[in-house]
Amino acid sequence: MDYKCAIYVRTATINNEGLLQHGRQLELCKRFVRDNGYELYNIYQDIVGGLKLNRSALQELLNDVSDGKINTIVMTDTTRFVRNRGLLTLIHSFLEDNNIRITSLD
Repeated sequence: MDYKCAIYVRTATINNEGLLQHGRQLELCKRFVRDNGYELYNIYQDIVGGLKLNRSALQELLNDVSDGKINTIVMTDTTRFVRNRGLLTLIHSFLEDNNIRITSLD
């Protein structure tokens, strides 16, 4: 199977610690994609809390999933999607329904 993937990173704040975490997430994901020979479609980045789904990059990612543009999402941890368990279950169901493979690195 050819992996056409997306990277999703999210941090809650733009302070120094948040930017360091954001950069760390991005570098880990890029390295994984490169080392495994995946085709990178896009990198989606949000700097906002993880309790709600109304985030521009997350919504763009989910729209691209619906449009069949990717088949794999690489992230450091699935809590990057959302920290609310109920919403996380909804996202996982949506991704499963669209045959999306999730690769969580942490």
